[in-house]
Amino acid sequence: MGGMDFRDIVRGGVEKVLSMGFADREHVYITGGSYGGGFMTAWAVTQTDMFRAAVGLFGISDWVSFHGGVSNLPLWDRIHYNQDPYEFDRFVKFSPPSTMRPG
Repeated sequence: MGGMDFRDIVRGGVEKVLSMGFADREHVYITGGSYGGGFMTAWAVTQTDMFRAAVGLFGISDWVSFHGGVSNLPLWDRIHYNQDPYEFDRFVKFSPPSTMRPG
């Protein structure tokens, strides 16, 4: 969640394409939906200034809210992370800073 996958996008994707001359650094943008694009778009613009534009579609921007029961995927945390969805500490650090809970 915003770790190695984000690094893959930046290093394995964007930086590689730029180094090959297939893109111009002044015209790099990020977009997508759900986790892969929606969440990663919101996360990316809080982690780097390499993107000149960003459009996130139906992504998760607040993991605490998502994992805390407002999702229609109530077992997601237990199945994929072996985590209790009501223990928020793990998820706060992966919410883009503009949506993080205080404290």
